[in-house]
Amino acid sequence: MFPIPKNNYSRPQVLASWAELSALADDDGAVMHGHILESLRDSQLFADTSGSPDDRDSTNPSSSAAILSETWSILERRRHLLGDSWPLLLSESTLTRRADRRTLDRVAAYAAILLIEAASSRWYPSLSIAAGDKIRTWFEFIVAASVSRLLGGVTSRFGAPFPSDWPATFPERVKHLAAIFEIEARDADIQKYASPDQQDDSLDVLGRWKLTDEEEGCPYFLFQCATGENWKTHKPGQPSMDLWRAYISWNGPSYKALAIPFTLRERGELADVSIRHQSAFVFDRLRIAYGKPDDGIDEAIRVSLVEWCKTKFDILKGDEISAKTDSGAGGVTRKKPKAHGK
Repeated sequence: MFPIPKNNYSRPQVLASWAELSALADDDGAVMHGHILESLRDSQLFADTSGSPDDRDSTNPSSSAAILSETWSILERRRHLLGDSWPLLLSESTLTRRADRRTLDRVAAYAAILLIEAASSRWYPSLSIAAGDKIRTWFEFIVAASVSRLLGGVTSRFGAPFPSDWPATFPERVKHLAAIFEIEARDADIQKYASPDQQDDSLDVLGRWKLTDEEEGCPYFLFQCATGENWKTHKPGQPSMDLWRAYISWNGPSYKALAIPFTLRERGELADVSIRHQSAFVFDRLRIAYGKPDDGIDEAIRVSLVEWCKTKFDILKGDEISAKTDSGAGGVTRKKPKAHGK
């Protein structure tokens, strides 16, 4: 197992993601229920230190056994929620990889989103995302791949930096985007309201929901992708729906959407975030995962994600070795590492 997260370690939702992360670190990886319990007890973070039988019993809600029981229940709910979109299999004693998801290249998008959550939530001091890290752009491609599969309609990433075959100016880029969806851009309003040096006006991904067909009346979702640790309060009003309703002549209703690599499953979390982001549709980590982005991302993005994930996993493995050296504890919970992607 990787070391227990330094931040929010008392939340079973976080511990469930920690177990997922540990199972994804090596090809054909597995995590054992008993090893997780041992790690929780060895951490001395829970009510297991007095030696009292009650402290080691799951009937004590503060004990490691009780925390693990709730964590396992959360993993079971994720299995039920995501179905075959979840790259893992769960039994009473193990968390393992699906047969078709045993190598990193088959779970690169899923693993990357989970690593972003770990880094931006500061689970480990050694794990961070530097300014300018391309993972923020790659996350937009992951979201686009997921949204395309979830909504079934035309989907396009729009955020900067733009591909070389896109127009060089914002007005022309908006026209190009509108043309992809076979709708009209309002050139006069774009010239009137957009700043001269505008890049994307905070629109990262645009998706249309296919309702049997994609004729008039189908809804559009305008996504802001947020990966930073201050995502809850950063740019809650972006993209500006008033501006984008001026830029484009939509032939169906348009809605604000927020895509984040964080797992929002505590009671009231999704509703709170939606309200704070102007009643946005919220796509958290699990909802993005339900769209199976690993089955939709371009091969070039997949290769980049694999290399990025390997680098971050190596950092965490260094922490794991240091923790074992410091404590003298055993309990390796993953299978013998194999070469990634093979």
